[in-house]
Amino acid sequence: MLLIFASITDYTIYYLKKMGNPVLIFGATDTGKVAASILAQNDVMVYGFLDDDAKLQGKPFGDASVLGGTNDAQFLALLSQDCTAFIALEDAQVYQALHQQLATSHNNVVLIN
Repeated sequence: MLLIFASITDYTIYYLKKMGNPVLIFGATDTGKVAASILAQNDVMVYGFLDDDAKLQGKPFGDASVLGGTNDAQFLALLSQDCTAFIALEDAQVYQALHQQLATSHNNVVLIN
């Protein structure tokens, strides 16, 4: 099951710690950086960021790195291996498109707000 989180609540932290899965953050944005910081402060491992801005890819971002783009098959495959997705995109249309893409490409997706 792929879990997609769009906000960080006490429940989100509890669930992520219980599951023990690393988090892959979609969007090397200010929101993503804050989310990564909050997750790290709560002992939740952040695997890295995915962002479509080629200038950011392969570079550090906060305490993690931008690993590749949001369509990078190598990293999307991690989502099928118990890695949790967190969408940190401020643009609602881009967010919805990415959410739909993930829901289509993975059989069992849960969005937790």
